[in-house]
Amino acid sequence: SGRVAQPNEFKGLDLRFEVEGPVGAVMMDLAELSLAPDVIVEIAAETLSAAGRNKGGMRAFDLDKLKLRLDDSDLRGRMTVDLSGDRPLITADLQSTHLDLDILPAARDTGRTEAKKGSVDLLIPDLDIDTSALKGLDGVLKLQARRVRRADLVLQQVNISAVFRDGALTLQPSTARLAEGQLVLEGKMDDRDWRLKAELRRAAMSVLGPIIDFTMVDGSLDLTADLRGRLDAGGGNLRALAAKLDGDISVVVSDGHLQSQFLDLLAADLVVALVKAKPLDKRTRLHCFANSHKIESGVARSQVLLLATENITI
Repeated sequence: SGRVAQPNEFKGLDLRFEVEGPVGAVMMDLAELSLAPDVIVEIAAETLSAAGRNKGGMRAFDLDKLKLRLDDSDLRGRMTVDLSGDRPLITADLQSTHLDLDILPAARDTGRTEAKKGSVDLLIPDLDIDTSALKGLDGVLKLQARRVRRADLVLQQVNISAVFRDGALTLQPSTARLAEGQLVLEGKMDDRDWRLKAELRRAAMSVLGPIIDFTMVDGSLDLTADLRGRLDAGGGNLRALAAKLDGDISVVVSDGHLQSQFLDLLAADLVVALVKAKPLDKRTRLHCFANSHKIESGVARSQVLLLATENITI
């Protein structure tokens, strides 16, 4: 509903819209997307609702008072779209109460990844990285979300600021709460190089451990990483990327406990013999564990290894 001031040129739009229905049908009807039948079945039961106000024309327009909901995920805010240049220019300022990324077909459908057979059993799998989409548009994204979930990973108080320009993605300092700690991320990626800086402070290993499938240590985690690498033309894959990795990473865990199996990972003789000199149960008090690595061309060399328990400091 609304009005078009210049209908012959389709300019001067001031239209309000509302859309609601099965998401597969809505997406195919409106965008004429060619979705695989099994993807449509996966998301057909979900109901998509969208509402907002469109002002402008066919070449440039504003989507104001935008409200989107898919199942229990929501987005609201404002977007501007300019199609007059060589690439679409999109500016989005969005807010969300809850975003469940598992509802997206790409997140659900792990069976159709281009990873090589058996690579999912590797520590770093051969997952493809495609940067061609970065050249498809320019834009600015600001997102504030109270809660974002992907599988067991939950981020709270998310503030993301990203810029897409000339085939490069720049992640400006963005923050979130992770495992009761404060996470700060920033970086840049184009079709050849990437860099990521990450800092996580006072995260609870009791919360983070089950997410990363490492529960032998609990306590307060501080992590700092400054990583960079080169991509093959157009992307490459995650495993090849790790083979060219450079940078520094450090981990400190304090005020916690560790299980005796973790000592076996650190050393099979000296450390275990000294720490276990005093009879232990399955856990011992941990004052501090610190580990720092310098990475050059995919090879990580330990710079610091400190283990301080109630019995001994090594």
